[in-house]
Amino acid sequence: MEFCEGGDLGALIAKHRREKRFIEEEFVVKIMNQLVEALQECHRRKDGAHVLHRDLKPANVFLDNMTM
Repeated sequence: MEFCEGGDLGALIAKHRREKRFIEEEFVVKIMNQLVEALQECHRRKDGAHVLHRDLKPANVFLDNMTM
């Protein structure tokens, strides 16, 4: 995907596991904040559009090049 040049969070986690490195705390906090805000926005909608997020997992969290 052209907007997700950073890959996905699942691949990033796997890469760090292979290299036996931790992901920096600042990055983790940034991603968690963005995920919480996105879910909050989905639940806040009042236009009647219900959002079902049954498959929330790291492999479905896409990263742009600015995230890295």
